[in-house]
Amino acid sequence: MAVRNELEEDITIPLTGHLEGETRRKLGILLKKNFENYKETILWIMRKRENEEEEEEEVEPEKEVKKHRRVARRTKTLELDMDWINSKIKVLQGDGKIILYPNEIIFQILFPDGSGQIYYPSGHLAMLILSIKESKFTYIILEDSAKTCIRALINNSGHATFHDENGDIWLSLSQNLGYYFAKDESQKAWNWWDLSLHVHAPPVQPISLKINRYVEVQIKSQDKIIFHFTHREKRVCLNLGTKFKVRSRLPTSSARRRAAGFWAPRAGGRPGQAPGSPRWRGGHRQTLAPLVVAGLSLLLC
Repeated sequence: MAVRNELEEDITIPLTGHLEGETRRKLGILLKKNFENYKETILWIMRKRENEEEEEEEVEPEKEVKKHRRVARRTKTLELDMDWINSKIKVLQGDGKIILYPNEIIFQILFPDGSGQIYYPSGHLAMLILSIKESKFTYIILEDSAKTCIRALINNSGHATFHDENGDIWLSLSQNLGYYFAKDESQKAWNWWDLSLHVHAPPVQPISLKINRYVEVQIKSQDKIIFHFTHREKRVCLNLGTKFKVRSRLPTSSARRRAAGFWAPRAGGRPGQAPGSPRWRGGHRQTLAPLVVAGLSLLLC
């Protein structure tokens, strides 16, 4: 008690927000008794603190790094041109009447929904037109035989496959690409939407496939796949192609937020400042600084 009273009478300690009450008095007594033993260490800490303060004053503020803002781009998708397809369906629509060859064998039947059949002079089925649902059609071309061998399968969604007389794939089409496997010739591949590479193929150069002496198919472009059936005076010409239109779509809301640069700070982080920056790492030093200054001020009084 005597030592504590003596210290309170002889030493005036400035109050700080971090040193009050019993903690301040105990620190003062401890430093008063052991100052000579730790004098050099304490003075070294004071000089180091003064140098750090001078360096902080001389350090220029960091330049803010400009972040390039990402631009949300529209995505392009392919869609069937239904207006064009519906206009072609009207050409296929018939009244359901049966048209005959001169020998009274059925030549063709076309129904109001666009479906129908075309027959060879032998009576074998040459083409079957199926209406799966509204504006969706599938065309099946068959060989002139009793085995009903399929030579081609085409739909108005942009897909088609042709087979040669041996059953091997002859030509294949999709919404974007085309492949032609010609006999004794170099194979060809093309992209309907990229004409930068000229490959002597559609739509630059047409390809003609002769199925048999009655049926021939010409691939001129994606919207011009022409089916020809010819037997003397009986002729049928149908366009089995399709047409797409490119539509642009905006990205989703989450994609737009990512493109705009929004981000959520980590736990304990600060908006606009990433953990690990100099200011962040110095947080503990700035918190402990008042304790060091207040403790050393006891020795100087």
